[in-house]
Amino acid sequence: MKEKASLIQDYEARVQQLELNHAALKKNDNRYALVRFLIIASGLALLIGGVSQESNPILFLITFPLTIFFIVIKKHGQIQREINIVQQLLKINRNEIGALRGEKADRANGSNFIDPKHPYSFDLDFFGENSLYQYLNRTATYLGSVNLAKSLLAILPKEKIEENQQSIQEITTDIDLRQRMEAIASVNRDSSES
Repeated sequence: MKEKASLIQDYEARVQQLELNHAALKKNDNRYALVRFLIIASGLALLIGGVSQESNPILFLITFPLTIFFIVIKKHGQIQREINIVQQLLKINRNEIGALRGEKADRANGSNFIDPKHPYSFDLDFFGENSLYQYLNRTATYLGSVNLAKSLLAILPKEKIEENQQSIQEITTDIDLRQRMEAIASVNRDSSES
């Protein structure tokens, strides 16, 4: 297991790289916005020119920019989605740095899962401010938060606990995959109403 200082350095390096990626994506975003504007302007100019001349070749010249415009919109949407994912990755890494430094977690605390009738969840600070749930919580969806709460409340046999630990160990080593999954889930956030 890495030392805390080494982990902080790793997360800080990730933040620096993500900030560079974010800046490059924003430049592309601005370029695509400009290209979209230019395509609209040229399409309008062709439309105005074509209407005054009533020529069939002008229809081709209008549909061509329109086709290009829709291709550019699709690519621009992909860039904007990637910007959102990178912003979530920045938030995730900054939260991890904060957690390693002992700062208050910027995560749901699970207080909505407190059940005074449960044999131990109410007494052992499983849920609420500075709780085990808040410490462990890396969920980005409603269903994920429910599953985390259920796993904390469940009384499992030793074999199932070991199986869960093995699964967690496998994903723990692949930080890029784990964080990308969390970021994508955050961008596509669900809710309890879904």
